[in-house]
Amino acid sequence: MDLEIPGIGKKGTSPQYPKTSHAARPDQASAARRPPIDEGAAQRAEQKRADYETFLNQILQAVPLYDRELKFVVNRQLDEVVVKVIDTRTDKVIKEIPPKEIQQLEARIREAVGLLIDKKA
Repeated sequence: MDLEIPGIGKKGTSPQYPKTSHAARPDQASAARRPPIDEGAAQRAEQKRADYETFLNQILQAVPLYDRELKFVVNRQLDEVVVKVIDTRTDKVIKEIPPKEIQQLEARIREAVGLLIDKKA
């Protein structure tokens, strides 16, 4: 039984494979995919922040007209801002955004996800 494999043994010649171009180095390929640097992004972000502050100040000025007070609190467990609308006459919380039930639900979901997925450094 004769087995001819090109390039091996006395019979046959080396196979001729087509030449392929090498892909760009990984650092070049990732650089090509990066979005261009937006030099005005910081300026737009600062303008957006200034707009938010202006809007917030307008709201805070209008709220006392309705015998209401806005209280901004950070929920440390969720690391989110909670807004409380308080009646200034009775000092009772009229509305909480997001509602207390939603905050509790989110905390339980985060806890359940934490039990399922162990974070390892």
